[in-house]
Amino acid sequence: MVLCIRKEAVGRELLKEALRTRGFDLLSISDADSLSGLPTEPAPTAIFADPFYMEDAARLRDKLKESAEGQLPLLVISDDTALQVRLGALRHGADAFFPPPLDPVAIAARLEELAGIATGHTEYKVLVVDDDPSQADFAAAILRKVGIEVKTVTESLRILETLRAFRPELILMDVYMPDASGVELTTIIREHKDLMDIPIVYLSAEHDPDKQLDALSVGGEDFLTKPIRPKHLIATVRNRIDRSRQLNERRDYKKRTEGDPALVRKHILELLEHMHHGPEEAGLATGLFYLELDNPVLLLEQINLDGIDQLMSQILDIAKEPIKKDDRVARFGDFCLVLIVRRDFESELVDLARSLRKRVNSCRFKVAGKQMDTSVSLGMRLLEPEDQDASKLINEAIKACHQSRAKGDEGVQVQRGSEPAEQAEGRSLDPNLMQRVAETENLSVMYQPIVPLHEEQNALYQCLLRLRSSNGELLSAGEFLPEVEQTGRILKLDRWMILKAVVTLHKMGGKGLGLFVSQSPTLLKDPQRIAWLGDRLKKARVEARNLILEFPFPDIAQDLDLAHEYLEKLRALGIGISLNCVNDLDALLRDISQLPASYIKITEKQIRNYPDTWQELVKTAHESGAALIVSRIEHPELLGQLWTHGVDFIQGHFIQQPGHELNYDFTGAVLG
Repeated sequence: MVLCIRKEAVGRELLKEALRTRGFDLLSISDADSLSGLPTEPAPTAIFADPFYMEDAARLRDKLKESAEGQLPLLVISDDTALQVRLGALRHGADAFFPPPLDPVAIAARLEELAGIATGHTEYKVLVVDDDPSQADFAAAILRKVGIEVKTVTESLRILETLRAFRPELILMDVYMPDASGVELTTIIREHKDLMDIPIVYLSAEHDPDKQLDALSVGGEDFLTKPIRPKHLIATVRNRIDRSRQLNERRDYKKRTEGDPALVRKHILELLEHMHHGPEEAGLATGLFYLELDNPVLLLEQINLDGIDQLMSQILDIAKEPIKKDDRVARFGDFCLVLIVRRDFESELVDLARSLRKRVNSCRFKVAGKQMDTSVSLGMRLLEPEDQDASKLINEAIKACHQSRAKGDEGVQVQRGSEPAEQAEGRSLDPNLMQRVAETENLSVMYQPIVPLHEEQNALYQCLLRLRSSNGELLSAGEFLPEVEQTGRILKLDRWMILKAVVTLHKMGGKGLGLFVSQSPTLLKDPQRIAWLGDRLKKARVEARNLILEFPFPDIAQDLDLAHEYLEKLRALGIGISLNCVNDLDALLRDISQLPASYIKITEKQIRNYPDTWQELVKTAHESGAALIVSRIEHPELLGQLWTHGVDFIQGHFIQQPGHELNYDFTGAVLG
């Protein structure tokens, strides 16, 4: 049980839920007078308090320490960032201090660490590296006596494999060793991104300050001289690991709230899943705001990726101005913000949403040293006690945003959970389809993994185009592309898809990731596109091999000479090429040698309809240097047959439904 003494009820339910998921029950009281009636046994695992009750909480901790196991941590949750408040917590012996905004996930994680100390669990992991076994065992014995998990390495050249297997939180490193010195090993460790943040403390009999400084300059955090004093060693290890954990927590929190879009999405989803109305929040109106740039791809052309980040950072600052301490605001993808806001009345939420949209749309922004205007649309989903599905809530907020944009004024569309869902079956195409396609804010991309069968490969995903209709529904490409292909707009749509893929590759760092982007055969009539492609990839600092353009066959083969010339130019840039056979496998088998391709894609249906041809196609594709993909997989019983006959990749709803995130776990996907 964890005792919480706080006047403020704000955030109590979120904190209670975050603690519950880690195995802690929360007992909350709102005044110090209630403390006198509390039983002294069993003692709580920890005590939370706000600054107003710090002194009472500290006295209670001293009183309960005799019956408590361990230290009985005191954690202060403050609504004030003033230095005097922080000093007060420090002087009352607080083990942790949490300034605003309230982050229940981080608080629960910190409590888990402190409770581990209090209950005698292993609190830290340390790797000792020393060529002298007796010295290594001596340091390890000191640390193990206080519950620290220790592993020793006496052969310095084995350090990297041990680091990755053991994953320590700190390295104790001897300086002088025969095969590789501690300074050399530190230099090498700091070159590995997955290891570079591990604190390194040197152990040595070296007393020369210049040599100690030389050792620290390559990435060591501290220098302890032998003979080792046990108390000094324990204190140094704990302090260094605590500091490292705090830095990691701050970095992770910033990523969840302002950085990596995938982590932001996870953070917002967690908050929404826990956003149930407790007794202290009854009657409050809660809104999920979704704010999105208008014409984002046009802006991307004008100001590039760095400019988009500058612009969104300034919009984020504007969105933070009216935010209260228990509200949330964060980047959500490249062009959007998500806000979770609580007010006394629904009308206050609507007024806030309208004023925020008006404020952004009337503001002048400075991007790359130049002044510019932009506009945004904003939709709101009102949250209700029965809401459970966080992803659905976000989708409905997005739908409201797009409906707001369609109105063309400064208003805000409000979506309520009680509104009946619109039926997808029997729907007709939007009469203003072409106009909606031209307004690229109505377009979006979903991703579906392409999974290897034989050996581990880069993570591959198919980019799937979607169009949001006027009523907010997402249409698949097959529902609107045939009409678009009859117009001259298909080339613009092809270019938009490439830009979205390049942006995604840039954001994800590109390494180990490949995106398949469908293109129309009309692209062959646009020779300028090749130079444009090279320029886009260069400006975004994306490797061409991470982009795979997919063309339909046999459409692309109507003029084999033209197709061969164009695809060779794409391949010269380093871009991957995929041929998606939509019908006749025999024709593909005949023409495959004349079309340079990195991948050949066929469907499960074709496997069944062409039982002999597809097996010959696998062999021919491999001889030409292409991998074979079988898509639209729906039946798992086919996998053994595909694997046996050498199919390289599979794709389909059986593997994973299309989604908005690149989150498929490719680990263990290989069959053999």
